[in-house]
Amino acid sequence: MSFETSDDVVSLVVFLVIASLVGILVSRERTSRHLARLGQLEAQLRIDTTNRLLLGEPTTAVVQSTAESIATIFDLTSCTLTTAGTTAVASRPLRPGRTVLVRSDERPASRR
Repeated sequence: MSFETSDDVVSLVVFLVIASLVGILVSRERTSRHLARLGQLEAQLRIDTTNRLLLGEPTTAVVQSTAESIATIFDLTSCTLTTAGTTAVASRPLRPGRTVLVRSDERPASRR
């Protein structure tokens, strides 16, 4: 590659800077859209779970389907939910990749 004038070099540098910025912005937008979709699915799951419990569906069935939904939404290989007297385990096929263990044993503070 050869440049005939310094204007060609400046044009190339400006092009590369702008292309890099556009790539960064597109990547951020894609990440934001993905996180927004996860938030939407999580909120819908909470609403559905609450409604099913309020309608009197068996707690075991609700907890099991919630565990399965969480595993699907967050692309987990397994999800274990434990509530008062009910434990549900949802498993999906193991795929190669990163392994992350998330554990939440904290009890919510009592409301007054």
